[in-house]
Amino acid sequence: MPPLYHYHELLQKNKISRRDFIKQAVAVGITTPVLLSYLGEHAPSAYAAAPSKAPLPSGPTKYDKPEGITKEQTQARPLIFQTYEFEPAMVQGFCDTFAQQYDETVEYSVVPGDYTAVMLNKLLSKAPLDVLYTQDQGAKFYTAGWLMDMSGLWSIDEIKAACLPAMWEAMTYGDVVLGLPYFNAVKGMVMSNEILREKAGLKGQPYPKNYDELYAECRELKKQGVADAPFLPHWAPVHYGIAQYFCAECFARGDQLWDAEYNPTFGTDTAAAQVLEGWKMLYTDKIAPQSALTWADADRMDALNSGQHVYGYILSYDLKALNDPNSSTIAGNAQFIPYNGQSWGVLDYGLYSLAAKPTDDTQLIQRLLRLAEFLGYKDKDGKYLTAKEWAIKQNLGVGYPEVYEDPDVNAAYQQWMPNYPKMKDDVAELFKHVSVNRGWKTIWFSDWNAACQQELPKAITGDKSVADVIKAVKDNWLSLKQMYTK
Repeated sequence: MPPLYHYHELLQKNKISRRDFIKQAVAVGITTPVLLSYLGEHAPSAYAAAPSKAPLPSGPTKYDKPEGITKEQTQARPLIFQTYEFEPAMVQGFCDTFAQQYDETVEYSVVPGDYTAVMLNKLLSKAPLDVLYTQDQGAKFYTAGWLMDMSGLWSIDEIKAACLPAMWEAMTYGDVVLGLPYFNAVKGMVMSNEILREKAGLKGQPYPKNYDELYAECRELKKQGVADAPFLPHWAPVHYGIAQYFCAECFARGDQLWDAEYNPTFGTDTAAAQVLEGWKMLYTDKIAPQSALTWADADRMDALNSGQHVYGYILSYDLKALNDPNSSTIAGNAQFIPYNGQSWGVLDYGLYSLAAKPTDDTQLIQRLLRLAEFLGYKDKDGKYLTAKEWAIKQNLGVGYPEVYEDPDVNAAYQQWMPNYPKMKDDVAELFKHVSVNRGWKTIWFSDWNAACQQELPKAITGDKSVADVIKAVKDNWLSLKQMYTK
């Protein structure tokens, strides 16, 4: 079932009745206060004006570092930070350190379930919320008036200079700064199992330079009996799955999918069709496991850790888990195909974003910007505290190249990283060439992603022709663009 905000958009466009909208809200268990916030006369109109470019602000307010804020003031109004469930103890530790450094008060909690849907409902109903994670929904939330433009942060010029260029591109929407770096990764990096490559006589041999070479090699590996399913894709019909890997492989093949005005440029005569033809071949010839169409992340990682596959899609941070002897049978032998003219992926990222606040509440905005700076840049002592911890403990990319020169980070890498420092340097090189998904800048990408989750598998299984699937997802994009920009 599509998320409630999809039906809210239709309601705003007079495509469905209020009665039908209420039926859908009841079906997904929306509470009465939230439902009323959707229907109320003063509910924010998230989709009434949906430009393909960022709105042109009159100019951001520039904020100075807060001074003179007392402990009584910070205790009277805690800062509210809510995240999805990933390493909550680490995040709580960051909040505690921030509170100590600045004599602040932070209420941190984990939100279960569909994080985006829950955050949307909170923003719509004006529930207490200050700091949240955003990804592809950032432009949509900002256009709705729910996120603060952070370009007025006192250290924003420093941050831009320190940031990986691709990360800065991901953080911004026109002249607006949607958030500061939480993490980044190369999504679509291709892991190589060196144990099976050695079994195939490929040890020391060049890696495939592109997808055509990779799939041809996988076909040969299956023929030789090296692996029953040499390649493990990421075809799961979830928001972070099949559609995003479709985009990643299209970008790697040189098909950017959309022009600068977000008009679709893909078709049956572009690399988008080559991607689906390649995936159909992997499925039909059983070079990839057919069950990959339904596997969750845990299933995929279990399969890679088991050593059954020669190659497989991963995110760059997965390299640490794949080289952990406590969980992986290929620890010390999990490498990846390095950059050699093809990007092999797309930038995945998360941001620390701030919920919009009344512009006259300067003190609160300064406090929130200070927390965002602490989480997404440097602490009070000018150190990359959070970024360094994420890099050491989770191998997360953090957007700041300087962090990877830190002696403690490099000492941690040497504990698990095979062929150090070459792997570290190869990862850095891949980040220099990774594509940024320009589709994430549109406010309808999440809806298109949901449609792709239903359509793309049909091309893989042969339930529909590749041409028909390409046409369906292209028509869907055009329809959504028209709906959102009308």
